[in-house]
Amino acid sequence: MPAGGTTAMGVYGSYQLNKAVDATIDATGALRLAACVVVGALAMVAAIGAGRPLLRRVTADPAPTTD
Repeated sequence: MPAGGTTAMGVYGSYQLNKAVDATIDATGALRLAACVVVGALAMVAAIGAGRPLLRRVTADPAPTTD
């Protein structure tokens, strides 16, 4: 799943950046990050579901091409 890998790389990168500047993440920050990931995933699933009917309608009868 590419989105999972991208999320993991973002978390790893932010961890390394926080370590470089001696910053720490507290429980509130971790919960906020988890909530944003969940909301983002739900929004992505909703967008995919909402776009399917349009995609089906557009690809159902493609216009003939001239050769």
